[in-house]
Amino acid sequence: DAESRANEPENAQSVSEEDAESEENMLHAEIAVLKESIEDQERTIREYEDTVAEKDRHIEELNNKLTKTTARNVPPQEDERDETIDQLLAENEELKADLRDQEAELNSLRGRLGTEGDSSEVHHERIELAAYDTNNRKRAMGEILVNAGIITRKQLERALEEQKGQKQRRLGNILVEKGLIREEIVAQVLASQLKLQFVRLDEEKIETEATRLMNGRLATHHMCIPISVNDEGVTVAMANPHDLIALEDIEIATDRPVKTVVATLADITSAIVRCYGVDTPADPSESSMSQ
Repeated sequence: DAESRANEPENAQSVSEEDAESEENMLHAEIAVLKESIEDQERTIREYEDTVAEKDRHIEELNNKLTKTTARNVPPQEDERDETIDQLLAENEELKADLRDQEAELNSLRGRLGTEGDSSEVHHERIELAAYDTNNRKRAMGEILVNAGIITRKQLERALEEQKGQKQRRLGNILVEKGLIREEIVAQVLASQLKLQFVRLDEEKIETEATRLMNGRLATHHMCIPISVNDEGVTVAMANPHDLIALEDIEIATDRPVKTVVATLADITSAIVRCYGVDTPADPSESSMSQ
């Protein structure tokens, strides 16, 4: 019995190593499937592009024939010709809409691959986001993501349908949980909507002088962290800049005007642990992602 108890730690370590190896193998298998899906999606997109180009050529040929016929004063049978061109144009618009959906699906797959792959392989791209229309009206998150080709209209509709039954859930959370986008994309959209800067909290960006202005308990409570300070005030990274109570508490605690920037909840959590050495809530994410 004593010998058996003595071997227990070794056996536990062996089981733990086997579990880790099994999880790693599963992850590699999922990544392989994702890569294969991406290749299939890229082939589909090329086929769509070829079809669209072919129809464009057909439309151009018909238009050229119509022009030549008219120039020779030959009755062009315009009704029939115009109907054919209109039909081709309509088909082409449908193809282009499908193509946009395919490209958004491809972006989604690439995003999932970045999330599930090795952290060193994740692409931290800055995405061009049109948060306001030509009338300076702020667009909703879903509209921004669809227009940017990050998700498809169908994916948005399914996510919004899921949100109907759970009003307290944010659209950003639903899309992230479905693997359609990364948290970083949500933060970038939120920043663009609020016309704020989006930042990534690398260690060298956080000034010790700034973190000393606020204690770890307050940082954890509001999931925020001061990153710099100057004569004009303190700059604080937040996942939810809508939180007016948090902004007021921070201003009182630091005794300075507060300038907010947007960061991901994951970056803020890591920064709080790194700078203050305190634990953070297990799942504060529901308060952070924009609708």
